[in-house]
Amino acid sequence: KNIEGFSENLAARDAVTNLRAQLVKVMAAQGAVHLQIGKTYPYKDSLSDEKLGLLKAIKSHLDPHGLINPGALGL
Repeated sequence: KNIEGFSENLAARDAVTNLRAQLVKVMAAQGAVHLQIGKTYPYKDSLSDEKLGLLKAIKSHLDPHGLINPGALGL
């Protein structure tokens, strides 16, 4: 989107999306984590209900209006 001069290539986008999803699965199966947690990698899905509840409570307490990085980590 941000680079001019290239036309949209939906087939390439779909291929990259599929490859990224496969890579996430492979890495998760090995117990790996990534520095872009919550962006590409499904951080929220890796938490138990208890851990997710705690994280949401902390987020709510520290950011009651949801202004800090909204939507990050799936919260």
